[in-house]
Amino acid sequence: MKKILALLMVVGFAAATALAATQQMPREKAGEQKAPAPAKSLRGTIAQVDNNAKSLTLKDDSGKETTVFWNDSTKIDGGELKEGVTVSLETTQQDGKTLATSIKVTGAKKPY
Repeated sequence: MKKILALLMVVGFAAATALAATQQMPREKAGEQKAPAPAKSLRGTIAQVDNNAKSLTLKDDSGKETTVFWNDSTKIDGGELKEGVTVSLETTQQDGKTLATSIKVTGAKKPY
């Protein structure tokens, strides 16, 4: 009798723990994906380009620097990505990184 009572207590505890865990988990529908991050526009001067990493450091008018990555589907228009050129970008957040969806070169590097 004691063994049965102990077994019932263990099973009851396990069931209560499982129920509490399922109530705390967010419920997602099958096949539901997260909404993409909203697009953000950036404008500034390229301070550094790393073609191997497909990244650039963008410096805005206030001096703030942002690292932006690109990939094969990024549309690049208006010229070459190099230090000193002014660009306008449309970006999104992907895997914790700022990813350019389009880059438009708007100003050429000034010769000195």
